[in-house]
Amino acid sequence: MHFVYVVLGKRLSRKVYLNTTEEVALHPDAMIRVEALAMISRESPIDIAVFTGGKTAGDDLPSEAESMLFHYLGFPHGPVTPRCICERSARNTRENAIGVKCALKDVQYLTVHVITNRYHMNRVQKIFKSAGLNVVVLSAEDVIANIDPSRKEEMLRYKRSLPVRMEQCKEWIIEHLPVRIAKRFRLCF
Repeated sequence: MHFVYVVLGKRLSRKVYLNTTEEVALHPDAMIRVEALAMISRESPIDIAVFTGGKTAGDDLPSEAESMLFHYLGFPHGPVTPRCICERSARNTRENAIGVKCALKDVQYLTVHVITNRYHMNRVQKIFKSAGLNVVVLSAEDVIANIDPSRKEEMLRYKRSLPVRMEQCKEWIIEHLPVRIAKRFRLCF
């Protein structure tokens, strides 16, 4: 049986400097998710790491999955680097779950550990379970704070930040509005 961890993507953004140079930036939520995976890999064995997320910043740029993998490879790992899989087509959480299930169809595993942010955990649990995956959802902020207690305050500040609070509101709306209304306002991601 394999130890499988999944890192969910979050939108990429383009940064243009003086209309001449351009760079792609990972969303801070995605960076924290990747860092949590790197910290876990130093503490315990990971056989397979799945990075999931499609192209959100344009066809000429890498996918969320590829960008997260590149970011992950910049961190120190445990004694063995896991086999890394990039699922490059998902544009939302439901497609993440389907893509992960397809990517793991030939892999023997008991549980898929999904790393996301605290505000996203309930929806991830429901969606991955409905896709037929046995899943344990981990909060990236809690993983980092538990492995490195000196960063507990930093993670608390992050969880209380305005962008994270806005994501919490979006999650609440998605959970409580009828689907047809949420889709009308493009809230079902």
